[in-house]
Parts: sequence; C-alpha cells; structure tokens
Amino acid sequence: MNKLYIGSLPADVNEGTLRQLFQEQGINCANVLVKKGGYAFVDCPDQTSADNAIDKLNGYMFMGSAIVVEPSVPRNKRSITVQVSNIPAHSNWEEVERVLSSVGNFKKFDHVTDESSGITENSSVVQVTYDTPEIAHQAVTALNGHEINEIGRASCRERV
Repeated sequence: MNKLYIGSLPADVNEGTLRQLFQEQGINCANVLVKKGGYAFVDCPDQTSADNAIDKLNGYMFMGSAIVVEPSVPRNKRSITVQVSNIPAHSNWEEVERVLSSVGNFKKFDHVTDESSGITENSSVVQVTYDTPEIAHQAVTALNGHEINEIGRASCRERV
C-alpha cells in the first residue's frame, strides 16, 4: 500500500465524503482514515494511484478548502519544524531568510498568519522546516534570543 497524507480538510469531512472525492476523480483507494484536526490518511493500492491522487488533488478545492495531498512520511523520518516568533513586523524577509539559513539548509519557510501562533501588530512568526532534526535543534540553540533587524530578539521552539 502507498499511504497518502490529506491535509487542510474542512471540519465536516468524513470517511464517506473523502472516499467519494477519490471515486469522482477516478482514483482507487483502499482505506480512508479521517482524523480530528483536518487531516486524513488514505491508502492507495499502488504507486500509480498514489501519484494520480497527488497530481489531481493536491491544491484541489474541496468543500471550500484547498486540500494538501502528499506522501505520508513516518514520524521517525520527518524533518523538524522550528517556529520563530518575535520577528519585527517590518522586517526585510530576505534578511530573515538569510539569518534562518545561516544555521543550515531548510526545505520550507512559511510566514504564519494564524493569530493564535503569537502574531501581534508589531511582530511576526515564521515556521522553518529544516532538512534534519539535528539542524533544527541547532537552529533553536543558535537563533533563540538572536537579534533580528536590530529590534527584536527571536524566540524559537521545535515543532514536531
């Protein structure tokens, strides 16, 4: 089986509605497991079906949400995401990215827009997914308290 992660699902999605989406798109799936929190796992019988699902459904608008469809990665194989907060809102994002990459290579850099993550009128939050857990840990150690743009001191924590 080829397991897929399906994210950014609307709260009212259930196994039946997700299975129906796959059927409507002509994609074979065996098991569908919808989890609380807006995500699910779907088993495809072969790599071709999994690739087809990713091609057709990643970014697809489903019940008002653009869903994420990607290969599921076992917990022990995941990279680590670091949340960096207290970044001055007026920061030069190229400079912020340069500071974050000074620790090591990262795969993804996202400016967080969810207000529950600590965003204020004067500060911003980013999430950085580094290549390895070791680099992520080094980033937290190196960047916690690091002065960014001579105004704010970064506050970092690992997110698993």
